[in-house]
Amino acid sequence: TDASTLGGWVWVVLFGLVMTLSVLANLVLVISVLQMKKKRQNLVYLLLIVLFLVNLVDYGLLIFEFSLGLEHEYPHGKAPCAVYQTVSKGNPIVQAIVILLLVFYAANQYADQKSRDCGGAIIGQRLSTPALIGLFLSGLTVIYGLLALPTAAFAKIVIVEGKRYCEIQIGQGQKEISIYYLVYSAILSYWLPLLVSKMFCKQG
Repeated sequence: TDASTLGGWVWVVLFGLVMTLSVLANLVLVISVLQMKKKRQNLVYLLLIVLFLVNLVDYGLLIFEFSLGLEHEYPHGKAPCAVYQTVSKGNPIVQAIVILLLVFYAANQYADQKSRDCGGAIIGQRLSTPALIGLFLSGLTVIYGLLALPTAAFAKIVIVEGKRYCEIQIGQGQKEISIYYLVYSAILSYWLPLLVSKMFCKQG
């Protein structure tokens, strides 16, 4: 028990140090962007700031999980459980979308067009920055809302040997749960964004 507790505190200290450095570095970025002239501000900086905000939510989730202890017993009700599962499963997908848009925009703006055409069909229309920002935020909100519905519906308080846990529960079988985790944790957050980037980014 003492070894497990010590190991847990080691992870708390390490993650705490990394999160602190990340927050400080990104705050410097945000302040620098706000002090820039409007002509130099673009969608790249906005996406980096959005990614920072998403990371802040991840840090909050990590702190919350540490507060649950080693056994992750869940002391709250069903509604907080649904919110917790929705955010924890949806955030990696949002991060992937933001990074994908960042790659498309940066490549379209700065890369040599003769050697690479990345996302030109999407961002090549040269929309104004406010229009791109509005389109991005609207699309991100809609996608996050649609992805949140199944997770919120499947989040349940599971009681095992008198202990309460916040888990994803679909029916009575493990197969459905495995499919859910495969879709949300692997396909939507990694393989699908990678496939989309390969489809739109062609080497010349």
